[in-house]
Amino acid sequence: MTTIDLFQQSYSYKHHYLHLPGYDVFVFLDKAAADGFTGVSININGPNYRQLSGASAAHQRKVGARLRELRLRCDLETSGTELAHLKTILESAPIWAPSSSAPTCATRDR
Repeated sequence: MTTIDLFQQSYSYKHHYLHLPGYDVFVFLDKAAADGFTGVSININGPNYRQLSGASAAHQRKVGARLRELRLRCDLETSGTELAHLKTILESAPIWAPSSSAPTCATRDR
């Protein structure tokens, strides 16, 4: 039997992030796992990496840990091809790198 991965897109909850107090990336991840998704696509455009809910390395490590804990795969989505922006994203790759038992995280430019 073929397995199909289903990813929940963080942008689908744009208004939750903007208007629902306390709604952040961790609530999004918990909901995606509870709803049976195998992965998430997280929008990291704009200030504070928008739906990632924070840009610091410490925050990204917490998000990566939660992804591994929930066994969710991850696709990071960003915009722009400015060298400094892409370098910052790529430098954070080790934070998102999966352990041997964890799902993978990919990046792509939209």
